[in-house]
Amino acid sequence: MQLLWTKVRNTYLSRCWKGFRSIEPQCSKRHNIIQMVDVVIGAIAAKRNDRKNVAHKAELADYVLEKSGHGDWSRDTVKNARYFTVWNFKHQ
Repeated sequence: MQLLWTKVRNTYLSRCWKGFRSIEPQCSKRHNIIQMVDVVIGAIAAKRNDRKNVAHKAELADYVLEKSGHGDWSRDTVKNARYFTVWNFKHQ
């Protein structure tokens, strides 16, 4: 099933973006940049979900928000935002 999903995803993305080749799952422990993104996204998620006892994560999320110039995690960025985007999804 995973192989089928990978083929479908990559076929769709290659039709949408010229020059796209593929997305392959990677272990973040072996790739420092993926590890860094994983930590930042985890901090933002903890902040958005109002997790208690994670002050260090809230501090990192606040730092990212400050540097982004966006101002509020609860607001989506505009559709044509280029370098930093926030999308808030509601659980259905």
